[in-house]
Amino acid sequence: MSRLAAFFLAFLFIWQPAQAMPAPHMVTPDNVGVGFSIRYMLVAKASGRFNDITGSYSFDPEADELGAIDVTIGTGSVDTGSPGRDRDLAGEDFFWTDRYPTMHFISRHAVRTGPHAGRVEGDLTLRGVTRPVVLMVALGDHMATATTSVKRSEFGMRPGLAGLVIADKVDIRIEIRDLPGGTAPATGAPPPPA
Repeated sequence: MSRLAAFFLAFLFIWQPAQAMPAPHMVTPDNVGVGFSIRYMLVAKASGRFNDITGSYSFDPEADELGAIDVTIGTGSVDTGSPGRDRDLAGEDFFWTDRYPTMHFISRHAVRTGPHAGRVEGDLTLRGVTRPVVLMVALGDHMATATTSVKRSEFGMRPGLAGLVIADKVDIRIEIRDLPGGTAPATGAPPPPA
């Protein structure tokens, strides 16, 4: 066997096509929704959403995995359906939008926990405070649903009089629509925020 033939066979044996990295996808209010709910007066629940969402994420339809999330949310876009409540939330006791116009989430690690489920660990920066947050993710039919809970007090939100009637824990629900490729229907998708 000639050296050229041996080199060619070795090259064929060693070489393997590079695995394509999942392409990044842009985040817009059209394909991503961020909502929240919080209890007040012990029994009632207020809910809302944010309308200013930008960033990117990656999704591998072959592995059915979501990751590389980098999202910025305009705190002034909070929308609860009540202009008075929205003004309160934009104030210094809550989001303090004049000083902190955005919040930011960036993922650090994603792990699969089931056939169509996973956990994404990352950092949330809100009001100048960065804390770890874990998103529980369910995938199904071109959509991902992620849920988590945070405490207002851990991000420097002063309880004030609101602390007497508004819970510290805030439940968050994120929906990513129109995922590329296809995912089988999710089994046991996270419930809506309690």
